[in-house]
Amino acid sequence: MKINLKQEYKEADFNNIETLKQIVINKFQENNLPLSKIIKSRLGDGLYVYGPYCSEQSRNYRKLVKKLSDNEYLYERGKKFYKCNFISTENFNDFELYLLMVLTENLNRKNK
Repeated sequence: MKINLKQEYKEADFNNIETLKQIVINKFQENNLPLSKIIKSRLGDGLYVYGPYCSEQSRNYRKLVKKLSDNEYLYERGKKFYKCNFISTENFNDFELYLLMVLTENLNRKNK
């Protein structure tokens, strides 16, 4: 699979994050891959793409169960699992490579 986004989207403004989000949505739809959501990273250096065929990630969480006293608390701790991929938007060449990598990985997981 080879993609050349500059030829496909000649009129597009590649510095706009909404344009990049729409390109990701279009590419996922072309390959019949489901997509849950797309979120811009806090640092503004990329997009997080969520879907059922993305890489499995986890993060720790803690939830307040009971307040024992003014300074003592009882927490429930655990891991939350989710499926997510990162696509860099620092420059357009990185964006193109990361998008190709994410699409290829998702297609391979889908076809297993």
